[in-house]
Amino acid sequence: MGTAWIAIVGTVVGAATSFLFQRLAQSRTERFTRDEQLRARRIDAYSDFAERVMDWRRAHMTRLRKRLVTGPDVEDYEPLRTESHVLRARSWAAFYKVKLLCGDPALERLALAAIEATHEMSEADDRVSLDELGESVRARLDEFLERASEQAVGRAIRK
Repeated sequence: MGTAWIAIVGTVVGAATSFLFQRLAQSRTERFTRDEQLRARRIDAYSDFAERVMDWRRAHMTRLRKRLVTGPDVEDYEPLRTESHVLRARSWAAFYKVKLLCGDPALERLALAAIEATHEMSEADDRVSLDELGESVRARLDEFLERASEQAVGRAIRK
């Protein structure tokens, strides 16, 4: 009879231990899956943001060069202005997605700096200053992407 009890207790302890290890493994798997999904969403949001800002920068450059050369009263200037405004709205929407996903105030500030640098391009009064402001946008975006890469990939990009 003592042997039977030892077998029963052994079976119960084995089943309980097995259950605990399965729960731990399942919990780790769920955490890993959530982390991977967040990482993938961040990478998508960060790359989308960079694309949107560069599109807005390009449209801004085209529109402002046209304004500097021919003036804003030219008939084909208005579509350029409209495109620039649409791309500005898309850039802000991409920024809000970054803000929701990043969880890092420093990274959010870098993204905002890229947006603000793009907006500052409208202050250009000649081609030289426009080109300088355009390069400022690129530099701010590079800073953002460097930090975003560190967060999303988990390492610094080597230059």
